[in-house]
Amino acid sequence: MIIAGLFFRKLIVSPITYLETNIESMEKNNIITYIEEVGPKEIKRFIQKFNKITQTILDIHKKEKENLEELTKRDFLTSLLNHRVFFQDFNKVINEYRQAAVLFCDIDRFKQVNNHFGHTKGDQVLKQSAILLKETVNNKGTVYRYGGEKFTVLLPDSDREAALEMAEMIRKAFLRSKKIQEFAKQLPITVSIGIAFYPQDGQDPETVVKKADQAMFYSKRCGRDQCRIFTEEIEKSLEQNHKESIRKEILIESVLALAEAVDAKDNYTGEHSKKIVELSLAIAEKIGLQEKEKNNLRIGALLHDCGKIGIPDYIIKKSETLTDEEFEMIKNHTLLGTNIIRHITNEPEIIAAVKNHHERWDGKGYPDGLEGNAIPLFARIVSLADSYHAMISDRPYRSALTKEEAIQLKKNKPYFPRIVREIPLTDSIKQGVSSYGFWDDAYQAMQANDLEWINRQMVEVASEDYKLDFVEVCDLSGRIVAFYGEESFGNTLSGHPLLRKISQGEDKIINGLYNSSKGLTFVAVGKILKNNGEGEPVGYLIFGKSITADHLMQVKQLTGADVSIYSLNGQTILTTDSELNKAAAKVNKAEIDRIKSNGSSYLTTFTPLTDINGVEVAEQGTVIKVVASDKAKNKLLFTIVTIIFGCFIVAFAGGLIIAGYLVKPLGVISRLLEHIGKGDFTHKYEKDFKGEIGDMVRAYNHMVDNLSHLIKVTKENAGRVVSSLEEVLVKTDSLSEASKEIQSGIAEVAASSESVGGGVCSICQGY
Repeated sequence: MIIAGLFFRKLIVSPITYLETNIESMEKNNIITYIEEVGPKEIKRFIQKFNKITQTILDIHKKEKENLEELTKRDFLTSLLNHRVFFQDFNKVINEYRQAAVLFCDIDRFKQVNNHFGHTKGDQVLKQSAILLKETVNNKGTVYRYGGEKFTVLLPDSDREAALEMAEMIRKAFLRSKKIQEFAKQLPITVSIGIAFYPQDGQDPETVVKKADQAMFYSKRCGRDQCRIFTEEIEKSLEQNHKESIRKEILIESVLALAEAVDAKDNYTGEHSKKIVELSLAIAEKIGLQEKEKNNLRIGALLHDCGKIGIPDYIIKKSETLTDEEFEMIKNHTLLGTNIIRHITNEPEIIAAVKNHHERWDGKGYPDGLEGNAIPLFARIVSLADSYHAMISDRPYRSALTKEEAIQLKKNKPYFPRIVREIPLTDSIKQGVSSYGFWDDAYQAMQANDLEWINRQMVEVASEDYKLDFVEVCDLSGRIVAFYGEESFGNTLSGHPLLRKISQGEDKIINGLYNSSKGLTFVAVGKILKNNGEGEPVGYLIFGKSITADHLMQVKQLTGADVSIYSLNGQTILTTDSELNKAAAKVNKAEIDRIKSNGSSYLTTFTPLTDINGVEVAEQGTVIKVVASDKAKNKLLFTIVTIIFGCFIVAFAGGLIIAGYLVKPLGVISRLLEHIGKGDFTHKYEKDFKGEIGDMVRAYNHMVDNLSHLIKVTKENAGRVVSSLEEVLVKTDSLSEASKEIQSGIAEVAASSESVGGGVCSICQGY
């Protein structure tokens, strides 16, 4: 009996007690350890299952710890590294490199996005900003979310030039991003960037970041949407004007809120402000304003009616005719607005847009009664956009005019004639082109995306007022390129950029733009002359090939006017008047010889240009201009067409350049982009092009590589996530299986205990 009891204790009780003691120790010390395998095979199997569970738990714990450590490094919203890791990485960088740059980026007016669209949309802007920053910086540095709407970029071993270039790339990328700008209200979502350097601006990360932050703040104070490198002058300026900067910042936010309050005074005003910004910027684009000017115009247009906050509601909403007293009160809003805006900015253009947008070309406007060109340009643009939108909008006292009626009404009045021409182009390119007598092929060319390269091949020279001593040079889209005095016009055009862009030795005519035979450019000119648009076109820059008298006769048939080609010194080269042709032949032979003798670099190839009688009167490459005569007066009134020096060579060379170095690669890239659209990133264009086209092709191939890499990384990350999930599921299943095996093991132990117990009982009974 005693022996059996000892045997039972050693065989069963001791291992179970050992197991129980270890489990209690784990529970007490809050640790998980392995247990030595002891006892009979059933007990060992149980311990093996327990150790297997222990290993699974330890693996899961290790994985969770790693994930938690990674989470502590990442910003939860954007998945960017956080500011704590930024300082850790910065310390590593300064130990490894001799220099580094920090870009401190802050999204401008982000509070407005949250207030207007809500915090959910604001979070989307932050996410898109993070994506944009990572894509722009790429492998040249690391992007971190510093906090709120602030991001930092660490550029190891970067000098001033490289850092400033990167900052400008980021700033421009924000303006171009449709995914970010879709959340913009009246003003675009921009970013202000400050730049500081190690070790020039600080010997430790904290100091360098502080200096970059100060440079960023200075960028905001100077108008936002800027990149600034830290200087001691900036630091002193911020120290001296800190309170003033805060006051202006608050005022800007207040005035924007004020603008919204003005818009809320009645439905028309609210829609009106948005349209004025839209129309004004469209006009600015057409007349070629610079980006900074557009930003100032945007603010001026947005706040042009901010003074109405001080006008009683009953006057603003009144549907009947205003009394004289009420009209004087409403006129006062320009001065009220001026007082408000002067507390925010000292930019004269913005102030003028608010103060003088009710002036008139004839001097009968208010508040200053300015006349003609004395009215500031911004005020003219906002004024025209203001009145144009009012005319095409329904009001309580009248129905809306059509766009055509509004434009015609403006054109028939002495009311900013140059700018009126731009209004139709704000609705669509086609409507604008059709409105002023341009031919349909021009619009088709725009649709074909050729306008970017060929719009300067034909330049309209339109004078607003024939009494003025200047002409406007416009490209095909109607955008003014420059002003020229009539005498110096031809000499200026001889240095036209297109002559430097298109090389010589090519054989395709630029008339191919119209998919037509040679000389149809002149027919297009004839259509324009026949359908005189606003401003009476008086001249065109034309590129043609093998122009003969037949082409001039086509123009004559269309316009009813004799047409002549003149050299820049005024000598006749070719005309529809056969008698003049005979005299022209002699004069221009000498002229061509003179040009040749001067060694002009443009004259390298010569092809005869024949007159109406077949007499050679000029050679390809001659600088010529075309002048049309008025049928009624039977004499030349205005310069109609100027053909630039080297026009035939340019046509010959330009066609092949465009076809071989632009159209073909663009066509190939267009097809390759279709592959990308379908998710296929295996196609690249291997041919080596030179110059800008080569850069573009290489940029495309680089983009494909980046996209392929991005897809690969994304798939790998997705695979890791899936693997992790599968691993968790497998381990969960393992836990479940192990649990079942533990239960099975316990049952086996119990069964063994019963078996041993039964054996002991039998032994006892035997005794």
